[in-house]
Amino acid sequence: MAIGRVGSPEYRFIHILDFGLAREFVVHCDGKLRMRRPRQRALFSKTEPVHDSEMLSDKREVYEIKRRTEIDVVLENCPVQLIKFAEHLR
Repeated sequence: MAIGRVGSPEYRFIHILDFGLAREFVVHCDGKLRMRRPRQRALFSKTEPVHDSEMLSDKREVYEIKRRTEIDVVLENCPVQLIKFAEHLR
């Protein structure tokens, strides 16, 4: 979860980081915004990995590019606190 940057129009927004596993919880119904009802059961929704040698090679290449990119470049427009967090993760 993250909160919008102070002094920006998004300051009062709460961002939920879900990495593709969550769903929208506010929906349009009859022209109004409503809370979506909770699911009875949440199933795993990610696709199964494909074991293709070319795809794996591409993933390794993307990983290496991301790994070599300076944190300052990746987090250029982000709060400076994220730089220390990202450095810790590396």
